[in-house]
Amino acid sequence: MNTRCTYLIVMGDFNAKVGCRKDNEALVGPFGGERNERRERLAAIAESRRLFVGNSFFKKRHGQRWTWISPNGETKNEIDYILCSHRRILKDVGVVGKAFTTGSDHRLVRAKIAIDAKVEK
Repeated sequence: MNTRCTYLIVMGDFNAKVGCRKDNEALVGPFGGERNERRERLAAIAESRRLFVGNSFFKKRHGQRWTWISPNGETKNEIDYILCSHRRILKDVGVVGKAFTTGSDHRLVRAKIAIDAKVEK
C-alpha cells in the first residue's frame, strides 16, 4: 500500500506576539519576544492543529525578528509567522532584510525547508 506523506505549512500575519514557550506547550519554541492577548488564540490554533510555530524555534537578534513596523517607525513587532505540521523539516525561519523592500509596513518571512525522501518513504 502506498501512503502519501503530506505537510501543512501556514504562513501569514496573525497579529499575535507569541513570545517564548510556556511549560505546557510543545509547539512553541524557546525563542521569542513579548506576548499579547492574541497570542493565546494563535497558540490554541497551533495546539489544536498540531502546528509548530516555526519562528520561535530559531534564535535571532531582535533586529532580525521583527516583521512589522509602526507608521512612525518607533514600534517593531514580530507578528507574522510560519506554522508547520512537522518540526523536523524546518531548518530555519527568518526575515528578509533591508535589501528586499516591498513598500509595505511588513517584512517578508521565509523558511528553509529540507525534506529527506529516504526518511519519508
